[in-house]
Amino acid sequence: MLYVGGYTAELGQGEGIVGVPDDGVARLLARTRSPSFLARHPRLPVLYSVTEADEGAVSSWAITADGLRRTGSGPTGAGLPCHLAVAGEYLVTANFGGGISVHRLAADGAVVVRTDLVRPRQPSHPHQTTVFGATLLVTDREADLVRRFRLVSGRLVATGEARLPAGTGPRHLARGGDGRWYLSGELSGTLTVLDEALDVLAQVPASGGDGRNEPSDVVAGNGVVYVANRGPDTVSVFRGTADGVERVAEVPCGGKWPRHLSLRDGVLWVANQHSHGVAVFRVDPGTGIPHHVNTIATPSPSCVLPPP
Repeated sequence: MLYVGGYTAELGQGEGIVGVPDDGVARLLARTRSPSFLARHPRLPVLYSVTEADEGAVSSWAITADGLRRTGSGPTGAGLPCHLAVAGEYLVTANFGGGISVHRLAADGAVVVRTDLVRPRQPSHPHQTTVFGATLLVTDREADLVRRFRLVSGRLVATGEARLPAGTGPRHLARGGDGRWYLSGELSGTLTVLDEALDVLAQVPASGGDGRNEPSDVVAGNGVVYVANRGPDTVSVFRGTADGVERVAEVPCGGKWPRHLSLRDGVLWVANQHSHGVAVFRVDPGTGIPHHVNTIATPSPSCVLPPP
């Protein structure tokens, strides 16, 4: 099952979490408010979703033969949760309204209770949480920072921060197989290359177009980095070089306003929010260039989660 999160009445036309089985036809699995980002438990048949609203919340869903069954939920304590990740026995959420929240998970993966809420000094717009070993990385779009934390008994302990060039607007972060980190700059329209210590190696335009670009997601695999470009409505393809990256291709995203990417087993999925579809691409194993295969109709998609 392919799972798709999206926006409901306030910000879009969706109704909740959508599933796409092998027949390629989208089906509504759970009615819930603006599940704009989804994550899967690494070991259990459990799905997590945010409620991106002024009074944010997270929910856990058991994956059953019939679809999804809500097993727990709780407020994040902050507004506009937009990204979450499982870190051991905890769920960590980036709240764009200002705050990083932590919820404890039960043995069956259900959301139980909030154990922490960190509110960085304003202005702050956390946008993504990335678990890397014992470290938790949080991109802060407003502060031009990648914040580092350790999770200790359900509490976030700050361990440092990496500063980006002013005006970058760091949105999403992906680790490449080369040990480097790749970061989409929503406000600067760039892709930033960072070393393992998160020091900046290079920053280049994410698109070759002349118009305004608001890059959203970035994924990396097989030596290739893909960036979704909102505005140009393209996906750029980069390869690493000795001193940074080079853009080797840029292809139409198969719709409008590509908000999220997923890459797995030679397939690239693109959630095109404003054209109400998830575009499916096959990636050429030699060049890494994606080729559009088909589009799955689904309203206001903002996140696409492929099968494990």
